[in-house]
Amino acid sequence: MVHALYHARSSARQFGGSESDYLPLHQFLDQTKAYVPGSLHRLVLHNTFGIQLCEEVYGVEWQRPSDGKLIATRLLVQQHINEDFGFVPTLSECFQDHPFYHEQQVHPYTPAEVQVALAHTLKGVPEDYRELVNWFYKPVELLENPQFFCLLGNSFGTFLAEARFGIALQRASDGKELPTQTVAEWLVRLSLGFLPTLTYFFRGMPLLSWMSRCISLDIEE
Repeated sequence: MVHALYHARSSARQFGGSESDYLPLHQFLDQTKAYVPGSLHRLVLHNTFGIQLCEEVYGVEWQRPSDGKLIATRLLVQQHINEDFGFVPTLSECFQDHPFYHEQQVHPYTPAEVQVALAHTLKGVPEDYRELVNWFYKPVELLENPQFFCLLGNSFGTFLAEARFGIALQRASDGKELPTQTVAEWLVRLSLGFLPTLTYFFRGMPLLSWMSRCISLDIEE
């Protein structure tokens, strides 16, 4: 596997600046290594959906710390993914062989039902939670399969939600702030009945040859 440092070094060569400018972004993309062993970890963020998530977290344009130059976030994420896979897969290409496509392993509630449940549990009104709930259900919409709620509907996804929405969510109905991660954990528990780990989502997931591919990077100074 390619370390985030080498991706950062490659970014500096392609876009200018220093490797330290880019390291946090590439570490963000590779943080799933802490949760999923081997190359399977890449499938969470190393795809077209992952590009969208990074744009939501960092903005459509990423500002280089050393000089303030703006670079399209998409270009940096695509560079990282291309160096790992040789191409940028779609979410469908990543998970077309996942057992979830063929087995009903989880039975999540609908987004509307979860909004009502959150309002009942945490107070406020269902509309207060609509944006967060819809974000968690985006993989379900893209893959047209409710089983894939678990791609974000897990303990790691609650951390991603905090990166996306900030440390606190403000309820529109009354202005009260709630910790984003706490709301996200309740959201997953109310939808599934439990809070799975990211590893749970990858149970039975086959490792295909292209998932372990990486291009040769010159890692010398």
